[in-house]
Amino acid sequence: MAYVCTKTFHLLFAIAWMAAVFYQPRILVNLAEASGQQAVQEQLVLMGRRLYRFGHTMFGIAVVLGMVLWLS
Repeated sequence: MAYVCTKTFHLLFAIAWMAAVFYQPRILVNLAEASGQQAVQEQLVLMGRRLYRFGHTMFGIAVVLGMVLWLS
């Protein structure tokens, strides 16, 4: 049962990481298109930083769970 739960969480975190990887460029494109709009740029920079941190957290957890699966 622990193996199935670990595998499930590994997949969920890996999918969340991939979602962040694919959405980050969209935020950067929107940031480039929002030149001259200071409020929009600040909001997009904040969104980009949060998504970057979220993606790294999901990647770290997915790697740790993957190592647990690989070593057990």
